[in-house]
Amino acid sequence: MQNKGEIKNTFLFIVPRMPVRLRNSLREALYHNTIQSLLNQKCKNWRAIILGEKIKVSDIENEHLVYVEADDLPKTDKLKIALDYISSHPELTPEYIIRLDADDIICPQYLSKIENLSERYDLYYDEFHVCIDPVYLKISYRKNAWIANTAIHKYVHAIKPCGPHNEVLFLQDHDAFWHSYYADKKVFKSPKLTPLYYRILSPYSITSSGLDNNDHINWNNHLAYLNSYGPWISLHSSFFGFDGIKKVHDVFEAHRPKRPALYWLFNRVKFIRDRLIRHNIYKGGISVRSEVVKIPTEYQECTRCLLTTLDTSVITFDIAGLCSYCNYYESVTSNLGTVAERTKWITAKIAEIKKEGHGKEFDCILGVSGGVDSTFLSYWAKENGLRPLVVHFDNGWNSELATANIRNICEKLGLALNTHVINWEEFKELQLAYLRAGVIDMEALTDHAIMATIYEIAAKHKIRFTLNGFNFATEAIMPKSWVFDKSDWENIRDIYKKFGKGKKINTFPHLTFKQKLIYYWFLKLESIQVLNYIEYNKEEAKKLISEKLSWRDYGGKHYESVFTKFYQAYILPVRFGVDKRKAHLSNLICSKQISKKEALNELQKPLYNEQEFRVEKEYVLKKWELKEEEFDKIMKLPKRTHDEFKTEKKLWGKYFNLLNILKLRFK
Repeated sequence: MQNKGEIKNTFLFIVPRMPVRLRNSLREALYHNTIQSLLNQKCKNWRAIILGEKIKVSDIENEHLVYVEADDLPKTDKLKIALDYISSHPELTPEYIIRLDADDIICPQYLSKIENLSERYDLYYDEFHVCIDPVYLKISYRKNAWIANTAIHKYVHAIKPCGPHNEVLFLQDHDAFWHSYYADKKVFKSPKLTPLYYRILSPYSITSSGLDNNDHINWNNHLAYLNSYGPWISLHSSFFGFDGIKKVHDVFEAHRPKRPALYWLFNRVKFIRDRLIRHNIYKGGISVRSEVVKIPTEYQECTRCLLTTLDTSVITFDIAGLCSYCNYYESVTSNLGTVAERTKWITAKIAEIKKEGHGKEFDCILGVSGGVDSTFLSYWAKENGLRPLVVHFDNGWNSELATANIRNICEKLGLALNTHVINWEEFKELQLAYLRAGVIDMEALTDHAIMATIYEIAAKHKIRFTLNGFNFATEAIMPKSWVFDKSDWENIRDIYKKFGKGKKINTFPHLTFKQKLIYYWFLKLESIQVLNYIEYNKEEAKKLISEKLSWRDYGGKHYESVFTKFYQAYILPVRFGVDKRKAHLSNLICSKQISKKEALNELQKPLYNEQEFRVEKEYVLKKWELKEEEFDKIMKLPKRTHDEFKTEKKLWGKYFNLLNILKLRFK
């Protein structure tokens, strides 16, 4: 039986403080709000390790608080020191461990509610994240796919080395590996309206980029940061931490930019859809649902390819365990017909292209990147007597090897080359807007511009046919959550409007909804996916173009671009937990070019070697004119889906509905 005053080590908080050199009165006020939320806990079976400078007279003395010296160090190093301290002080070893940033606050009633659950759990976390804006005294909530830093881990899991680098779980990136680790564990999530913790979004938050180099508030950056959350409503005075947050608010009130009343009204309308939120999130209560909800943790992997339920939620399996992407692969490839039927179709199409192009300098357009597919397609076109105008889109990221490969292609095959060099400053601003927005498909910018450039050149030269290197054999399988519609100019515009720096984009090649209809209906442009109609094997294609065109390999799909390599090998896996090799290799499995065992062996290879990564990261950041610290902050900003921005989906829906009506009317 527990004696009065005895503390059971059920929960242990790790609180890394801001270094002394970066503290000010506001940061100190936020820190004291954090500590007060701990001291207000109804549960008494907790302790907290506070990581900062040596204990001072001003520090709060309490039997629950343990002060450990670790001042001017990165957060990860501080967390390591905390774990080492626990190891050397076994009396502190907890059942559960929680990281809490020194400006966030914990719900006072929560630990007492989950302390005596009959069923123990491995992880407890908030699926719905609640944020507080102390500048305008507002509150919001949103559902996120990732596990926040502040989650309750069973200690034995938190200290376990695991993952690609065999690093302690507690020290790893919370939105990169935690989901994978806990997939087969007992995981609980808090009810929708009753969060474990409240995240404070002040201009002094590292992820807000709200401070300039002189520690002055950059309001433009901070307001853009707040816009990425929401909708926002007023924080009620009955909220348990209201007084402390109000003190911080009062300091900012005289200096903050005013926001129009219409802005807050719009936020209010969006928020009002759930009246229960007003009662519960306002007050920080937990009366709606006191039971713990268990997360479904069923894990399944495809019996054929490499995809699993951890890779995407947009996946289903048939009775044989074959995933929906493998079934899609079978469907689209079978629809192409037999080998004889495909050969007949492409032979007829070659004749049509030659006939239409008779008397013209060129009879088709071929986009070339220097990669395997477009290089092989160039060789195929020449071998079949076609006269393509080769178009290369230079977005500023070509590797030297790609430039050499493209030059060899055109020189050895005697093909005319039209290189479109993009306005780098505009393209850089668009890429950085996508990076700040946290949307996944950064390559949509290049793919859209390539499409627009090729269509424009085709219209100028009155060439109706374009040869396209897309092929089902290597590209049919791609999880829907990993990509977005490359042709959607409305989506690109809206992302830039909300996360760009306001510079005008005047020359970036693009296709509006109206332009796409004009190209289709009036210019009758036709894009031909040649590789779907011929026997195409990736390795055999590489051998052929290496022998005939002196082509040299890049070591990865689409790695002819320095940015694409950095994006696929670093940004996607680190920020989004996506390894595109799984899709690329799954295509090769389905097309019987490699076995699943060979694919798994390939997947074990590192995406980057350390030296190469350092060099290429430095190069990318230099071109983007970003400091490493700024880039690392951006990488930790919230992720968003493309559908959170404007799209052309409704326009296309109306268009196809109209076509159906016309078909019925004139049938």
